[in-house]
Amino acid sequence: MLHLNTRDQIERRDETKTFSFDWKVPYAVSGDLSGNVVVGFKYSEKERSSNTESFWTYYHGGIGGDRMERIYANNPDFLRAGDIEGYGYSVLGIPAINFVDEGYDYGEILNGRFDLGWSADLDLLKQVHDHSLYPPSQFSRWGVESSENDYVNLEDRTAGYIMAEINIGERIMLSPGVRFERMHTDYSSNYVLEDPNIPETGMDPAYPKATRVDDRVNEHFFPSINAKFKVNEWSNIRAAYFKSASRPDYRLLSPGLISDNTRENITAYNPYLKPALAQNFDLGVEFYNNEIGFFTINLFYKEITDLIYRLPRYQPSRFDVVTGAPESLLESLERPRE
Repeated sequence: MLHLNTRDQIERRDETKTFSFDWKVPYAVSGDLSGNVVVGFKYSEKERSSNTESFWTYYHGGIGGDRMERIYANNPDFLRAGDIEGYGYSVLGIPAINFVDEGYDYGEILNGRFDLGWSADLDLLKQVHDHSLYPPSQFSRWGVESSENDYVNLEDRTAGYIMAEINIGERIMLSPGVRFERMHTDYSSNYVLEDPNIPETGMDPAYPKATRVDDRVNEHFFPSINAKFKVNEWSNIRAAYFKSASRPDYRLLSPGLISDNTRENITAYNPYLKPALAQNFDLGVEFYNNEIGFFTINLFYKEITDLIYRLPRYQPSRFDVVTGAPESLLESLERPRE
C-alpha cells in the first residue's frame, strides 16, 4: 500500500580552480657533483555546497483521503483496496499493484536461479507524486530533513616547495626538500532543533539557525629527504624520511548541529579538527637481475600525532561509559571536566 509519498530535491556543487607552476634547473659543479633544483607553487580554491528540499504527502485520513480520491479520479484504471481479494475498502492507501511495471526485465541475474519479484513503474510513481504535490497546499516540507544536510564549504590552499637532486659520483643520490602548505576553511551550515510536537515539519519553527566557522587555518612545513646508494650493478640501498598529513573529511568539519527538543542529545562535528601529522621513516634494499627479476626488502616506521577518532556514542554526562578510546584521548576529554 502507498501510504506516504516523499521527495527529496538535492542540489550539489563541487568546483575547483587551480593554478600551479614548476621550474627545474639543472646544474653541474664537477664531473662528480651534478643534479637538479626544482621549485614549485600551487594555489587552489574549492567550493562545495549542498541544498536539500524534502517534501511529503499522505493518502489516508481526512485530507489524505481527499488526495487519494483525486488520484483515483485521474487514474480511473487504478484498483482500490476493496477490489483486491483479501482486502476491504477500509484499508487505507493506494494498492501497490497499480504501480507494477509488467514489462520490466531483470535479465539473467545469477543464471536466472532467483525470482526477483516485481518492479515498480517509476515514471508512473513520479507522475502520481507530482500531481499530489500541487497545489502547494497539498504537501508539507520536512524541516529537519530539508536543513540538516545543507552546507557551503570553501577551501583555499596555498603551497610551495623546493627540492634538489644531488648526484655524488655514480653511486650516491640525495634528494632533500621542503614543502609549505597553508589551508583556510570557511564552512556554513545549520543548527536544527527537532520538535516532534510539530508533525508537519518535525522542527521548532524558530529554526534552522545559520552556523558558520570562517577562521580555520592550518599551516605546516613538510621536510623530506631521499637517499639512494648503488651497491653494485644488481642492488641498491634506499632510505627516506618525510613528514606527511592526513586531513579530515570535509564533512567532519561541519559546524552544523542537530538537537532533539530536550537539547540532551546532539549530533555535531568539529570544525576545528586538525590534520593528523605523520613522521615517516623508510629503509629498503632492492635486488634485480635476469635470474631473480626484481626483489625488495622494505622496513618502515611511522609516528602519528593528532590522530582523528570518532566516538559516535559519547555522552559527556556519562563519561565513565566511554570505551574503545586511547588513553591520550580520554585524558583530553577529562581536562574540561576538572
